Amino acid sequence: MNPADAIACSSQDPQVQVLKAMLLVEKQQHNITKSQLFTCQAEKQHVEQENTCSL
Repeated sequence: MNPADAIACSSQDPQVQVLKAMLLVEKQQHNITKSQLFTCQAEKQHVEQENTCSL
């Protein structure tokens, strides 16, 4: 198989399409995670304070 065939094959390969889609989703999730990180940390501290008080 020559390199041209490999490139043509890979771009049409369903698995490659799936991997590209997964990478895109991961990038989007990473952006969301980054923006929600502060909120998540604040909630975690709040829960930890509640747990400490209820003991």
